[in-house]
Amino acid sequence: MARPRILAVLVISFAGLACAKADHATTPPVEAPAAEGHESSAAEPGAPAHEEHEHDFPAAVTSFHDAMSPLWHAEAGETRTQDTCAAVDEMIVKAGAIGEAGVPPKAADQAEGWNSATADLVTKLEALKASCADSPDTFDAGFKEVHEAFHVLVKLVGHEKQ
Repeated sequence: MARPRILAVLVISFAGLACAKADHATTPPVEAPAAEGHESSAAEPGAPAHEEHEHDFPAAVTSFHDAMSPLWHAEAGETRTQDTCAAVDEMIVKAGAIGEAGVPPKAADQAEGWNSATADLVTKLEALKASCADSPDTFDAGFKEVHEAFHVLVKLVGHEKQ
């Protein structure tokens, strides 16, 4: 008697998955606005959830983005703070590597702005590291400054409208 019931549950489950896959395949992806949708954390009220998407960043910028993005888009709270503070040294190294890689071709006409933006990103990360150690109540504001500094940088390579 239990087998028909289990079979029915499996059939319904597979049918649901097939429908979901069919809907996903025929529904065009929703594109988030370039600056506004990406600048907010999913933890902010009313903010859209972060969707995975490809970026045309230089390699060092991609490496930094890949370290910061999951932390930024995590739900705000103690776990996000702890995870970010644990990763801040790695992010400082990756941000430094952006500067060491030099000005990318897409920002060649804005070399001074690029160099300033990379230095500012490192400065914001060092301030975030200090807030992790000394005043965790300022963490959210500091992390937002890091995120905004990153967006200044990626605007210079044409990722977002300036």
